[in-house]
Amino acid sequence: MINTSKNLEIIETDNEFSYTQAISGDFFAPFANSWSYGKWQKFTGKQVKNYIVSSGQEILGGFQIVRYSLPLHLNYLYISHGPVLKRKLAKSQENELLDFLKDLAIKECSIFIRIDPWPETLNNKTDKGWRIAPSYSYHGTYTQPRFEWVLDIFSSEKELLSKMHPHSRYNIKLAEKKGVKIIKVSKDQLENYFEIFYSLLLKTSKRNHFNLHPKDYYAYLFQKSPDKIELFLAEYNNEYLAADLIYYEGNVANWLFGGSSNNYRNLGPTFLLQWHSILSAKGKGYKYYSFGGVYNSDYPNMYKEYKGITFYKKNYGGFYLNYNPSYIYSPRPFLNWLYNIRRLLKNIL
Repeated sequence: MINTSKNLEIIETDNEFSYTQAISGDFFAPFANSWSYGKWQKFTGKQVKNYIVSSGQEILGGFQIVRYSLPLHLNYLYISHGPVLKRKLAKSQENELLDFLKDLAIKECSIFIRIDPWPETLNNKTDKGWRIAPSYSYHGTYTQPRFEWVLDIFSSEKELLSKMHPHSRYNIKLAEKKGVKIIKVSKDQLENYFEIFYSLLLKTSKRNHFNLHPKDYYAYLFQKSPDKIELFLAEYNNEYLAADLIYYEGNVANWLFGGSSNNYRNLGPTFLLQWHSILSAKGKGYKYYSFGGVYNSDYPNMYKEYKGITFYKKNYGGFYLNYNPSYIYSPRPFLNWLYNIRRLLKNIL
């Protein structure tokens, strides 16, 4: 499906380089709209399509649509942290883009399509039948966070340390003093360390009461994306105490997954581990280090369960990255209403 007019061209692409160029810029690069993220979702059985948005010779941006299956042969479409737009669109261009997305949802018989425009928003959404996504809808397995905690790592090592909470600096020094060792796993050895990583992830999920994806979801990164990831391990007394998995995309190093043992937590191994992950990303020339989703007190009804981990992430210094609100268009409003009731009840219970 394509759209061509004097104002806007929207063309599906299977060219990774062209798509990546279309969504790249000086802004924070969203991992969840990247080509590599789409490949990962395809591995899990989802349908993924990529589009480039242009006007004449000017590339305006792009977006990646993932189709999520639901029971009873239903589905919904999601453009996570996108469409990625390099500049503000003219009203006529916005209307064409929004109409194109609506037509996609109708063609796919989807109960709704969800978008998270970034970094530019779209101003004509409510005029075109779109509505703002309810706050409870952000709490989903595949829904991307509205807020992330981000560290600008262009600063010097000394500056980064000075902006940390004293508690973090203390624990980094403590772990070093006590002999905690940090291991950066080489690319050719990644698969050999997957079980260690996954076991630490399991321990963390049980301790903090959250669910994990199927095991193969994580194994994919070790098997198919060795050029995109780095694995760091904290070791003490011949025991692995913690693991951090960093995913590199665009100008961002993403702390994608972390796990830790219940043993020797008093030695602060996760702090030293995180610090080494940050320094590695800085050494590679990345601009940002993302700690992922967090609670934001300006929006007290969202992500309350993130308060504990947010305190930990903010200890390293940084800033809130507030994404634009998500919007939804539903060509099948009654089914969308039933879906929302199910989501709301799931969050309550």
